[in-house]
Amino acid sequence: MSENRDQNLFDKNSLALLDLTEEVMLADSFVVLRDKLKVGLKEKLGLSAFFFYVNDTQLSPGFFSDGFASDSVSSLREGGAEEFFRLIKVFKSDDSCKSITYDLFTVFPLNSNTACVGLIGIASPENSSLFSTALWRHFLVVLAYVVSDIALRNEEKRELEFLNTYMSVSSLLAQEIGLHDILEATLYCCMENFSAEAASILLLDDEKENFIFYQVAGDAGQALNSAKLPVNKGVAGAVLQSGESRMINDLASDPHFHRGMDEKAQFTSRNMIAIPLTAGEEKVGVLEIINKIDGQPFLEGEHLALKILGEEIAFAIRNAKIFEYVITSYCKQRQGLNTCKGCKRPLGSWTPCIKYRENLDG
Repeated sequence: MSENRDQNLFDKNSLALLDLTEEVMLADSFVVLRDKLKVGLKEKLGLSAFFFYVNDTQLSPGFFSDGFASDSVSSLREGGAEEFFRLIKVFKSDDSCKSITYDLFTVFPLNSNTACVGLIGIASPENSSLFSTALWRHFLVVLAYVVSDIALRNEEKRELEFLNTYMSVSSLLAQEIGLHDILEATLYCCMENFSAEAASILLLDDEKENFIFYQVAGDAGQALNSAKLPVNKGVAGAVLQSGESRMINDLASDPHFHRGMDEKAQFTSRNMIAIPLTAGEEKVGVLEIINKIDGQPFLEGEHLALKILGEEIAFAIRNAKIFEYVITSYCKQRQGLNTCKGCKRPLGSWTPCIKYRENLDG
């Protein structure tokens, strides 16, 4: 009787694992895959506890667990991502290593071709011997390929979205309208495409001693427009001095974070990407996007994309400043303050006016 009961339980778990494998194969996004695993591992396979980790920073959240006591996975959590990376290197470098057993759970690799794309850990159930080893290995292989496929499609989608953003921003920067209007539209474009709650451009003043919030978009806009921040303060100061962009997903713990601007705007900054705006060798200012929507972290792909846009924006600002000098030194002094009357391209524009260009040609 006992042998028949065990055989029936084995068959039940095997069928459940096959069913979960089929569902996993149909997942078309990481969120769908995560939800299917949460339900399938717990309800279909009867696992009391498990965790799932993917080695791709663009898939978020890349780690989730269910059923473990708060200290059960402390050996992994305390090490954070570094411990997960260490395990992945172990699996990648040793093809014969099929699992690693801790006190309360066993960790299995998700191997796709020559890469280990993630880890799955399960609390060792009393009836673990009832799982077919071949079926479990097949499930892990399928899961690994699904994760790889989702990551690849996400990467292609991100590249297309960035290309659209880049084209949109480049088109805005080429418009013959006022710089304020251009940068306002640019910031809203960045907010939309990088899913941020707020964005700002901080420019250096003439003395290079303070930042001026030249353009601010989002909830903090009205309170911070034209506000000043010492050039050696805040994340913006650190970014400008180092010349290196920063992505900070926990601003509260960052030593450079300056809370004065949040207090002034009655706004809470959680995370940020800050990009130095440098045109050639000239430091112009800093571009910031703040607070990923829904409390999510900013991703490295977004960080890299914004760095590329920052160069375009920096040169547009520098060109605008050059034209302001043209206005002051040529138009207003030589042609008078009323030179814009009847001009098709007045001084409000940041590209050289027609009269100025005609004089140059002549």
